[in-house]
Amino acid sequence: MFVLVLLLTYCASLEASVPPTTTLESAILRRSLTVKQQSMPPDRIATVLRITNNMVDHYEGLNQPIAQAEYFKMCRSIFEQLEAELGGTWTCIAGEINSLGSFTHFFTNWYIHFTLADKYRFLIYKGAQEIPLKTCQDQSDCGPKDEEIQVLQDEKAALLLESTKLKQELTEAKLELQMNNLEDIKQNLAITEANRETEEALLEVTVLKNTLAETERKLKEVKDQLSNKESESETMKLAINQLTETLTKEQTKLRERQEENTGLHQLLNTVLSSNPPVCL
Repeated sequence: MFVLVLLLTYCASLEASVPPTTTLESAILRRSLTVKQQSMPPDRIATVLRITNNMVDHYEGLNQPIAQAEYFKMCRSIFEQLEAELGGTWTCIAGEINSLGSFTHFFTNWYIHFTLADKYRFLIYKGAQEIPLKTCQDQSDCGPKDEEIQVLQDEKAALLLESTKLKQELTEAKLELQMNNLEDIKQNLAITEANRETEEALLEVTVLKNTLAETERKLKEVKDQLSNKESESETMKLAINQLTETLTKEQTKLRERQEENTGLHQLLNTVLSSNPPVCL
């Protein structure tokens, strides 16, 4: 805020120091001149006006009126010639009389704002980086505001230093935030890996449960088959027992018959021995 107030005060003081607007007719200039604001020695003004009039002559000859796109080329030519003749880095802003607006701050003896032929408006000044701030070799190159400009430059340097520190702090804060984010990402990855392992373990348990259920089902089938086999075996045993009992009974009957036959044979032998047969 302090810098802005100084700039506005500086521009206002320069504008107040400019003499009243004057209109000149000159065969050398070839066009009427209206100086809106200036802070420039007469010899520099003459150089600027000579170069500017030559450029207007050139571009009016090419295109009447001057096309909007030609103002860029005109300013570039003015910039190059001023740089060649007066040195330093210059700024040129040009346009039609009612189509140019600007706001800037400038250094003493290096600024002019004027119109030509009530048609063309020009704002021309030298870049700040080429103007001496602390020491002046020639009084014409210095103005009463140079000390204030130096103060502004010092404040600018201090602000740049503070800005650099703030940028460094911001960079460190961003780095710390990135590290924290990295730790969060690592934790999230660990949690994700643990969840994945848990899901795999649950899947393995499910597979084992299904396998166990299938095994139990097959075991039940085997048991059922074995039970059926045992039932069949019991039936066969029962049939064998029945057959065995029947065989035993038949054997008993056979022995009884044999005993009866033996008794009959003995009886027959006895009868035959007591009564020999008579041969006829």
